[in-house]
Amino acid sequence: HHARKAFFVQLFYQLGIEDIWFLNFFDYRGRNYPVGYLFNPQGTDADKGLLMFEPEPLAGERAKYWLQISIANQWNGEFHGKPLDKQLFGARKVWYDKTIAPILENTPRFEEFFKQIMPFVKTAESPACFLAQVKNAWEIERAENWGITPFVYVITHWDHTASGYQYLGILAGDQKLMKITNIRGGESHYDCYSIIYQELIKAGIPVGYTRNQVKKGAFVPGVYGSEAAPKKLFKYNRELLKIFDKVMNTYAGWRLSRTFIRIWDKESLEYGFHMPDGFYVYKRNKGGRDDKWEEVEVPFEDGVNVTLYKEKFAPNPKSRELGPAFIHSLDGFDARETLRRCFVAPNRVKYLRNVLLHSPKVEQDDPQLERMQKILDQARRFNFYSLRILEELTPSTLSLLTKQEKRIIWKILNELPEKSFQVSEIHDSFGVLPNYTEDLMKQKRLIMASIARSKYLQCVLEEYLKTDVVNVAQCPEWIIEEILTQGRIVA
Repeated sequence: HHARKAFFVQLFYQLGIEDIWFLNFFDYRGRNYPVGYLFNPQGTDADKGLLMFEPEPLAGERAKYWLQISIANQWNGEFHGKPLDKQLFGARKVWYDKTIAPILENTPRFEEFFKQIMPFVKTAESPACFLAQVKNAWEIERAENWGITPFVYVITHWDHTASGYQYLGILAGDQKLMKITNIRGGESHYDCYSIIYQELIKAGIPVGYTRNQVKKGAFVPGVYGSEAAPKKLFKYNRELLKIFDKVMNTYAGWRLSRTFIRIWDKESLEYGFHMPDGFYVYKRNKGGRDDKWEEVEVPFEDGVNVTLYKEKFAPNPKSRELGPAFIHSLDGFDARETLRRCFVAPNRVKYLRNVLLHSPKVEQDDPQLERMQKILDQARRFNFYSLRILEELTPSTLSLLTKQEKRIIWKILNELPEKSFQVSEIHDSFGVLPNYTEDLMKQKRLIMASIARSKYLQCVLEEYLKTDVVNVAQCPEWIIEEILTQGRIVA
């Protein structure tokens, strides 16, 4: 694998090819996946360790701090009895200061640094990324000692941890689930799986079942709709299944996830619903049959027919896919919105401010008018104004916005980072230069708060059920304020 990659990189270099494009596609839920096998930002640790962004001057002590935290994340060994990624950022910084910082300070020559850092490389969870990042940290240390500008280039990866559970908690108004998934509670760092496991043990599940067994065999498949997985794990023991159901039903987010099984339309050939940015989630049902293909004779040439195989579609009497589609679509939308917020060119922001400040000059034949109207229709329905609007905002399309909507767009422009930056995004993982870690975290909080204020759950249910849905609770404003000020959205 790596030999082939090295060969092609050298070949491209010899041919004078300077740019390699990482191709991606969106699946039916709007989640981002890489197309290429050899060249993609997801890959193995060794793949990711070779990637970097264009070097930039280090943006002060905070950027250095986040690089140090990321180095601790890549090593992720035991420290004071727990893996580093299960501890607060402060504990990870303590580990770095005790173990890595002395090596960087006392090894002016690279050969000495490499020799002393190799024991940590060999024990690291992600050795290639660890080595790449600690090497950049060593270069920064040398540059500062020599009085020259230090540069940073490594990609530090931050995951939107437990994003599906976080959104289930927000949409269900589940304060308990929101707390144990760290979008409430300030500096606390909870492991939701360990907390739920301890609740189950306290309620009577035998201690012979480990945390990971319960997590992988019951909780994760169960939250995505599986009824068979918990039964299999607990060997169809009715008492244990009652305990499991009783504990899990104390979480409103869990009850919401199970609701999607009950509202599945067993007579429909398809299902779909819009997202706030206009993306349409669409899936045709395959009926759950073994004979999913049918032979079709089609004319070819010279009177000869050829046989093709056409996929069959039919109603599915029972399915658990609606709940995962609902949450993963929200994940995909969150990721798209993150990239839009982080990578708006400064000149574009300046242009948009000018457009908003001046009277619209309407051109009735502007093809963007129709696109803008469709996006605004979704924004008004969801009460969520996606940055997709900015892509269509012109002096002509400005005429479609109300005064209140212009104020909303102006507020969004003021929330954007001072400087746009690259993001390497796959699913719910976001790679940025350490300079922009806090900008990324701020934008993620703003997106989650906007979703909490929106009518996402109500709108999706109404579109799927084709009927009005009433009495859908909204997230309290005081919780939204906690999300904005205390939430640990990425880790």
